[in-house]
Amino acid sequence: MTRSHKAARDGNQRLTMRLGGALVVVGVVMVAPGLVSAAAAVGGGSSPSPSATSTSAASNQTQATAPVTTPPAVSGSTSATPDETAQPVVTPTTSAPAAPASPLAAASIKCENALTKSGGYNGDLFDYWFNGPLSQGWVSLKPGVTICEDSVYVGIAAYTAPKKTYSTPQDLFDAQVATIDNTTRSVSLHADSPDCYQQIDLFFGRSVLKKIISGGELYGDRMVSRAGATPVSHNGSSPVPARQSWYNGGVAPCTTSTPTPTDSGTPTTAPPTTTTAPPTTTTAPPTSTTVTESTPTPTETNPSTLPQTGGPDGLRNIALTGLLAVNAGIGLLWWGSRPARRH
Repeated sequence: MTRSHKAARDGNQRLTMRLGGALVVVGVVMVAPGLVSAAAAVGGGSSPSPSATSTSAASNQTQATAPVTTPPAVSGSTSATPDETAQPVVTPTTSAPAAPASPLAAASIKCENALTKSGGYNGDLFDYWFNGPLSQGWVSLKPGVTICEDSVYVGIAAYTAPKKTYSTPQDLFDAQVATIDNTTRSVSLHADSPDCYQQIDLFFGRSVLKKIISGGELYGDRMVSRAGATPVSHNGSSPVPARQSWYNGGVAPCTTSTPTPTDSGTPTTAPPTTTTAPPTTTTAPPTSTTVTESTPTPTETNPSTLPQTGGPDGLRNIALTGLLAVNAGIGLLWWGSRPARRH
């Protein structure tokens, strides 16, 4: 082999090895991002596990933040394993702060019965104020008393009477009934009184007597004072009279010029019934025809059909190309480094 041929061969080998080395370097550079992407995919990026996909992560986050009573230790974690994220859903925390007990529940041990077993009223639990001439009353639970019942009815009623002193028969003129409970502990009552002989009664219970007659039903022990309630001052005024919850008074006999109307059938003076019905309008209002314009919905190109220029698939393709470049470079290095055959 001549010197010129040997120099040419050596130059070709050096060029081949340089080209091979360049291909190896470029291939390694191209392979590295693909290896990182593949490692991320193997580590959970493309796993179908519910805790790895973005949809499942959002779902886990929703489940973790939805229960208000979830303890702080597990309420905010969205990167936990499926077993950890399932705990708030499968076994929700039931140790929520207990709702404040109602007055009755809190007083279930210390409450006192306002209604006795015999059906009477335990007035010792109440204070009252009564002003018969003004037809006014006020009843309240005593301070610190909690009743076991949901509520207790208290009422005031005004009656017309035949005399200024107690007498019968009496007819109901006006009445008001209210309730007292552990929240609404006092009530103010008022009834309109007639401008004649009258009786005013302040009583327990919701039943109002329509008429009081001799030998008939009376309020009796339902009277607030007779049930044992304590008379007290109210708004700076002392109870009148001092220790009773009924009043008889008035300045004149009650007239009967305005008797209570009763049903006596169809009145004869009623105007004749008009039998001619107004003509029925059969013409329906014109139907408004609404012209619906069908607006064509613009067709949107599905982004999923567009070529991908990045992401895991693109990186894998680059990695494959890099591997090919590395292989080609190694081949060129081998070709350039092999010894020349002697002729």
